[in-house]
Amino acid sequence: MSKLSQPNPSLTEARPFASMSRVNPHAAGVDIGAQEITVCVPGDENTQLVRSFGTYTADLHAIAAWLKEHHIESVAMESTGVYWIPLFETLEAAGFRCHLISARTLRRIPGRKSDVLDCQWIQTPHSYGLLESSFRPEADLVALRTLLRHRAQMLEHRAPHILHMQKALLQMNIQSPPSVERCHRSDRAGHPPRHRGRRARPTQTGCPAQLPLQEDEEEMPKP
Repeated sequence: MSKLSQPNPSLTEARPFASMSRVNPHAAGVDIGAQEITVCVPGDENTQLVRSFGTYTADLHAIAAWLKEHHIESVAMESTGVYWIPLFETLEAAGFRCHLISARTLRRIPGRKSDVLDCQWIQTPHSYGLLESSFRPEADLVALRTLLRHRAQMLEHRAPHILHMQKALLQMNIQSPPSVERCHRSDRAGHPPRHRGRRARPTQTGCPAQLPLQEDEEEMPKP
């Protein structure tokens, strides 16, 4: 037998939480997937109860009801894509303290075993207060932030679509008048165009066909 294969009597089983006390005794851990959500809650005599749920709205409310049955107050979940958002908002509306944990925070904690489910591992360090929660604003600010981000994306994607329409018109030999070009440049600049020293009404900006254009004779499109 080689020296590498001989058992080392000095090696002992690692118990990273043996000398620590639980900070959150009523804490739960959640592992969120695309098709299944696994929830772990503390049981009697240092045991853990694990239950699997679906991802539909009725399943999310069933998770909240099951957590209330076991007197859970705090819930920790890993930020996996966007799958965590419906469950986070449902549990937050039900009165639970929800903590969003990044994968980097979970990797910094040693001692995980291969036979432990993800939800069990999330519940264990969360009950000892070892997980750092990510910042998430209140519901009203989240809705406003989502609206502003959507508006910014729409403004960013506006110019390429206008260029595609202009290219299609040029391929069909449909020449746009200079006033439309000026409207496009003003629209990209973020302010409504001016016509004869007069600002167009806000309801008329964005669609060149609805603008009260006043063109000189030499700028009018030729048939």
